[in-house]
Amino acid sequence: MQILIKITGLALVLAVSTAIGFLRAAALKTREKRLFGLYLCMCDLKERIRLENDELRDVLKKSFNGQVSETDGGFKISVNGILPEDEKLINEYFSSAGMSDPDAEYERAQLYASLVKKQHSAAAANSAQLCKLYKTIGFMAGIFICIFLI
Repeated sequence: MQILIKITGLALVLAVSTAIGFLRAAALKTREKRLFGLYLCMCDLKERIRLENDELRDVLKKSFNGQVSETDGGFKISVNGILPEDEKLINEYFSSAGMSDPDAEYERAQLYASLVKKQHSAAAANSAQLCKLYKTIGFMAGIFICIFLI
C-alpha cells in the first residue's frame, strides 16, 4: 500500500512539472498569435484609412473588431497575452491616433504595423527556440524530483 501511494505521488509530481513546462510554452505561443492578430488588424486599419472616408473612431472599431475603447486622450486597446512592451507600443499608436490628416495617419499606421511585425518576428523566433526547451525542462525537472524523492 505504501508503494502505491509513493508511485501515485511521484506520478503527480511528474505530471505537475510537465504541465508547468507546457503552460509556459503555451504562453509563448499565445503571445506570438496575439501579435500576429494585431499585425493583421494594423494592416486592415492602414487600408481602411486609405480607402474609407469614415471617422477614425469608426475605422478603428471596424479594424480591431470592437477591441478599441475611447479614452479622454485618444484610444486604448487591451490585449491579454502580450508583454508590457508590446502593449506599450500598441497603446503609443492609439494615444495620438486621429490627431492628423488621413495621409499622415496612413503613414503612422504603416510605421506601427512594421514595428508590430518586428515584434511578432522576434516572438516567433523566441517561441520556436524556447517552446521545446520549456517542455523538456518541465519533464526533466519532474523526473529529477522523482529520483530525488525515491
